[in-house]
Amino acid sequence: MIGDDVEISIINQKNGIVRIGITSPKDIPVFRKELYKGKKQVVSPTKADMLGCIAGNIQRIAVLLERLNETVADMVGCVADVSSHRRSRDSGSFYDDLE
Repeated sequence: MIGDDVEISIINQKNGIVRIGITSPKDIPVFRKELYKGKKQVVSPTKADMLGCIAGNIQRIAVLLERLNETVADMVGCVADVSSHRRSRDSGSFYDDLE
């Protein structure tokens, strides 16, 4: 035991290798040495970094929405052209078919 909350138990021992288990509360992190050293070198992003990333993503989304809007407008124009062509081809006037 380490203190009252951390328990270390031997799980297996074979050929000079000992496997241990560690039980601790969730608020006490437990890392292997090589992971702990790597974790200390990791730099957490600052709030400014995260806000900059979010702002960049918002700008990309705005560009994509603008392109989508242009594409939809082009498609609506094409549909209108096709409808107009069909009406003029099928009869002298679109309104002749309504009477």
